Amino acid sequence: MLPRWRLSIGALGALALACAAATASELGTPMDCSDLVLPAGLSCSQLAPPGTGVGGFREGASVIDNEGVILQTGQGGVEDIIETLGRCGTRDLAHITLIYEGDGVAQDPFISARLRCLDATTSAIEFIRSGNILFDAVAGRLIVGLNSSCFPSSSPACANYGGGSWIAHIDGFPSIADLLPAPPPPRCHKRTPRHHRARRDDSHGRSPGDDVDRRH
Repeated sequence: MLPRWRLSIGALGALALACAAATASELGTPMDCSDLVLPAGLSCSQLAPPGTGVGGFREGASVIDNEGVILQTGQGGVEDIIETLGRCGTRDLAHITLIYEGDGVAQDPFISARLRCLDATTSAIEFIRSGNILFDAVAGRLIVGLNSSCFPSSSPACANYGGGSWIAHIDGFPSIADLLPAPPPPRCHKRTPRHHRARRDDSHGRSPGDDVDRRH
């Protein structure tokens, strides 16, 4: 079974260019949810903005969602490069994978981002990398620790950049409630009202008073 939301590398690159042009954060500000390239149907919200120091929670580098798909963080190296986008001074700009999806045998880019050139004269780039992840099965939500930074820190362009750790909520995964079968309709036992039972007795030539008369 192939992982859902599978995109070819070319399609993912084209989607990244379109999304970055339309919704990316401002150059010179830490990269955030608007810089993530997400599969259709998913959305991102920030638990706290970059630099708040809340991205260091502990769970793991891989999780399994409610449909049995393995989600795994990138390594933060050249192996995560989807494509090279150009140069920033002496450094390469790349479209990188932050989260992979797979079935235990193969994995594909799932959530990604594009590095940005902040200052070509000092080869300063803006980047984002993933940390630990946690899957909330009840809500159908992936919780991702991220870090948005400027490199190299020695560049004057990075002097007042800010950035740092933050947490993103990726919503739109099927929740447990979405996948459980619908409960069966309630089984109701219809009770016959007392006055109906009395009429039924009358129709057989008896009345509620007959038993009383017989006892006397």
